[in-house]
Amino acid sequence: MSVTAMVEILPTVFVSREARVGNSVHFGRNVRIWGPTFIGAGSVIEDNVQVGHPSPTQFPILQAEVNGSVPPQSIDALNYSLDSQTVIGAGSIIRSGSVIYSGVRTGPGLDCAHNVVIRENCTLGQNCYLRVGANILKEATVGDNARISGVVCDKSQLGTNVSSLGYLLHYYRNGKGGSSDPGPVLKDFAVVGRAACVIGAVTIGERAYVGAGAVVTADVPPHALVVGQNSRVMPGKSPLIILQDASIDEIAEF
Repeated sequence: MSVTAMVEILPTVFVSREARVGNSVHFGRNVRIWGPTFIGAGSVIEDNVQVGHPSPTQFPILQAEVNGSVPPQSIDALNYSLDSQTVIGAGSIIRSGSVIYSGVRTGPGLDCAHNVVIRENCTLGQNCYLRVGANILKEATVGDNARISGVVCDKSQLGTNVSSLGYLLHYYRNGKGGSSDPGPVLKDFAVVGRAACVIGAVTIGERAYVGAGAVVTADVPPHALVVGQNSRVMPGKSPLIILQDASIDEIAEF
């Protein structure tokens, strides 16, 4: 893999020769735009942001090509594969401290708060809002108008108008990592409350609501309400899931 120095288009703003930047894009300081990244028109890239950052599989190749004459912070791979292109939709804002890896594609109107990480090959729809410190891991897909904080694990699938404010996690077996397993699926308009955990390849149905602090390890039907732990569907009622050990404070979140 050949390497070359990025172009310093503004003081402390380095942009790959392969990158393309739309009209009226505003850059802060200490910005790195890697590889064949496209930044849509009217976007704002604040201080200390990296877009198109090499994935762990790409970075060792870059390091092997460096002979020490080029500062590491200004190195770029010219021949990223096509599926590693990073696209930031028009009218987006990426606030300071955020890192977006290679292969990420977002629709227009992304609102990305401070210190957000989006790992490689994720896809986000239009008008998504990522709260401070959100961590979206590899190959996750997110629909339009989503609100996300906390963690979204590898290969999670989030529909449109979803709010995920807790932790979408893999189920780990016998100490082995679960990143190769499918992640949780959140259907359209589903809500996962603050500090709630959805674990494993489970589906949260359309317009279902997982309350703050709940732990979910099984599918939740559409329109259900989930609070506490150890979920069970209450018989003879509309889909309402009351979890054992739910506290009055958790229920009051609704």
